[in-house]
Amino acid sequence: MTDPSSTQIKDDIKKAYDNVANTYLDWTQPTHTTRLTYLQTMLKSMDPTKSILELGCGAGIPCTQLLATHGYKVTANDISSSQITLARERLPHSVTLIEGDMMGLEFGQQFDGVLAMYSIFHLPRDEQSVMLRRIFGWLKPGGRLLANFPEMGFVSASDEAWLGGTVGKMHWSGWGRSETRRLLVEIGFVVDVDEVVVDAEEENGGVKDIAFQWILATKVWILTHSYLSSRPLQPSPQIFWREFHSLLEEYQPDTAPIVEDVKAPTLGFNAHDAPTRPDVLTIPQADLIKMKQAHTGFLTALANPPRPYYKPHTRGIVSTAGGPYLPVLVISLRMLRQTGSKLPMEVFLATEEEYEPYICDQVLPSLNARCLILSQMLQSSPTKIEKYQFKPFAMLFSSFAEILFLDADAFPLEKPDLLFNNEPFLSTGLLTWPDFWASSTSPLFYQIAGYTPPPMNLRQSTESGVLLLSKKSHLRTLLLSTYYNFHGPTHYYPLLSQGAAGEGDKETFLAAAMATNEPFYQVSESICALGHRTKGGLAGSAMAQFNPMQDYALIKQGLSRVKGDKALAPGVFFIHANFPKFNPATIFENHEVNPAFTDEGEYTRAWTIPEDVVAGFNRKVDVERVFWYEIMWTACQLEPRFESWNKYEGICEGVRKYWHAVFES
Repeated sequence: MTDPSSTQIKDDIKKAYDNVANTYLDWTQPTHTTRLTYLQTMLKSMDPTKSILELGCGAGIPCTQLLATHGYKVTANDISSSQITLARERLPHSVTLIEGDMMGLEFGQQFDGVLAMYSIFHLPRDEQSVMLRRIFGWLKPGGRLLANFPEMGFVSASDEAWLGGTVGKMHWSGWGRSETRRLLVEIGFVVDVDEVVVDAEEENGGVKDIAFQWILATKVWILTHSYLSSRPLQPSPQIFWREFHSLLEEYQPDTAPIVEDVKAPTLGFNAHDAPTRPDVLTIPQADLIKMKQAHTGFLTALANPPRPYYKPHTRGIVSTAGGPYLPVLVISLRMLRQTGSKLPMEVFLATEEEYEPYICDQVLPSLNARCLILSQMLQSSPTKIEKYQFKPFAMLFSSFAEILFLDADAFPLEKPDLLFNNEPFLSTGLLTWPDFWASSTSPLFYQIAGYTPPPMNLRQSTESGVLLLSKKSHLRTLLLSTYYNFHGPTHYYPLLSQGAAGEGDKETFLAAAMATNEPFYQVSESICALGHRTKGGLAGSAMAQFNPMQDYALIKQGLSRVKGDKALAPGVFFIHANFPKFNPATIFENHEVNPAFTDEGEYTRAWTIPEDVVAGFNRKVDVERVFWYEIMWTACQLEPRFESWNKYEGICEGVRKYWHAVFES
């Protein structure tokens, strides 16, 4: 039997409370003293004119009633229509009553206090974490949360006949006292009161003692979560790097490099099948112990880490480019601007040699982008890193607090600003997309990192050409991911991929999030190869990556298309045109895949299949036509400007010829 979906749970709870609303009002009377005692504690430092939100108000007795009769501006919510009816009968008209699931509420930063007594624990546990983050966002600085939770942790419990009910089913879950407190502190609350009170509840003619954790917490206006301490942001990337580099060296694995004598098979992902996790690495036990000690030491150091320079309350796009990737980046950036997004972009180049004055000083600034040189930031403590290690370093040294990382050959079809302002990023702070393949992470990695390997059919491996991350909420994830990449070629790339397809930075982000116990969301909808038909099947030259907001909405309804549930597919949000790179100087050369040519050597559109996916993203505009227009603009306007194009001739002419044959004939 599968667990009920969130939607089913809410429907059960609504029906159950509707069924026993009057009984529940009488049954809760023994808890009134406890409720009012904690409420009075909360109100001691609060003026009667303040604005209060109550989640799970029930009939409004006794707390909503007390607040309303003492001048507080009260907004009260409950999922039960019967409870709301009782509340409307008992409360002044000044109270704003909202019926519905608390997870569907949307507010700004407008409340001085939030009450959630005997309510949040009805949500599934993952939603409880989300709700606490939302409450933090709804509270003004200095605002207070009063809530209670089960003292004991449990995944779920239910009762079809709670309080003698005959309709619906009651559900509960809880993280447990220590984890609940940790979540609150991680979110940014200062916990003022954390006490356990035992309720003597009548049940089946007897009395049962139930222990509840009562929390009174304050939202403190700080730049980062309290687990990052009060250390200030570094005044420059160079100062941060000097301090952080010493940590990377202090906790290096200190063993011989891991040798991949045998490579793990590259397995396609199947949500219905959980094959045995590949296990092809051989590491001496002594080395395994050293690596675990180093990993544990580094993770412990992250309790009070060096904090990189960035500007609080900013967001933007980060990419890496240079050399032949710079023309590709300009094309992708122009596609980004086609969406109407004005988000700034920071483009990281490896060295001064990759800095091209005309492109960096004129072209990119005209598109609200700028070049940054990674080697200048690393010079305070020199080290050698390779191209495939650049991504986390670019994210670390970016001035943005919230980052959309895009590979140079990836671009959005919609304004990416939307992703920052909506679920699932709002509640998680880390958003990734899947690759084609199943995980090939070695079981030995999980021994080193200290957590249980996830099932092989839980999620795909990660395609890291696009990801969103908040430095404010996920600094530890980013720092640990950088640790994995810094020691990647010698140790962590083999551990995380065992030589299977795409070995590199791709698995380091979610591995770090799980090791630091920070939330994340990986899009469930499978990645889709885009291309055109050939005699061999598909000339795949790009990947379609799907709308995470729509994907999240399906998952919250209990629908998983990868598991076979019937539902409308999310729309395409990003295209990653990666194989080969659509560089105007080289795209018409012979490649393993030739996106611009048929088998017979005739010009063709690059992306014609799968027909349903292509039709979906072309519904409003011919995306490929716009893409080739930007390729042509870049080729014809900038042909003499890119240094990597100096050895080529006729770049503009070649693209114009293709454009005329495919789009104008």
